[in-house]
Amino acid sequence: MSKYRFLDTECSLNREEIIYEYNRLIEDIWHLEHTVSELQKDYDLMTEAYEDVSNELYG
Repeated sequence: MSKYRFLDTECSLNREEIIYEYNRLIEDIWHLEHTVSELQKDYDLMTEAYEDVSNELYG
């Protein structure tokens, strides 16, 4: 959590540094959301493939 130390109320960063760190946090959240979205798509594709194979094997 030290990466986000600017969230601490006892932080000694100035206003510009806090804004910079806040913007980095927003970017991290954006990347995380897209990573999760891509993983969900991959999971859905694998589940669909599994179901297709299961249907072929077991009817």
